Amino acid sequence: MGRLALTDMPGAGDREQAAWTHVPITGIEDLSDAVLGAGLAATQMSRGLTGSLAFAERDGVVFSSGSLGGRVALRGALSRARVTLGIGLRMAPGSRHWLRDVETGDFGVFLPGDEHDALYGPGTAYATVTLDFERLEAIGERVGLVVDQRTLGG
Repeated sequence: MGRLALTDMPGAGDREQAAWTHVPITGIEDLSDAVLGAGLAATQMSRGLTGSLAFAERDGVVFSSGSLGGRVALRGALSRARVTLGIGLRMAPGSRHWLRDVETGDFGVFLPGDEHDALYGPGTAYATVTLDFERLEAIGERVGLVVDQRTLGG
C-alpha cells in the first residue's frame, strides 16, 4: 500500500498557489458553507459563536477549513456531486458524527449526497477537500491504492 503525500495532490509543486479566502464567523448562517457550497443546516447550540472559515479552489479541487468557537450542529450533504474527504484537526470533547464520538485525527469520506449529521464543541478545527471521484481515483492509482466507490462510504 502506498502513502499519500501532499505532493500527490493536484497542483502540488506548482509555483502558483491557490488564493485562500478567510471568513470570520459572525453568525450561525455563516456555517451553512462550513464546507464551501454545501448549504448545510446549521444550529447554534451555545451562546457566543465565534471562529473562522477559510476556502481555496485549485483546478476544480475545493479546500475548506474552519475553527469553531461555539457548540454547533451541522446537517446535510457536503456535496451533491463530488467526494469530500475530511479530517478533524482538533476535535473538542463532546463532538459527534451520527451520534458517535469523534476525536482529533478522525477521518471521513463522504460520497456525493451522503448525509453529514454532526455536533461540534468549541475549539473544534477541521479541514476538507472536495473533488471529483475520478480525480480521487487517479490520485489513488498514482500511489498504489485502489479506490472503490462501493467500499468507501455510505
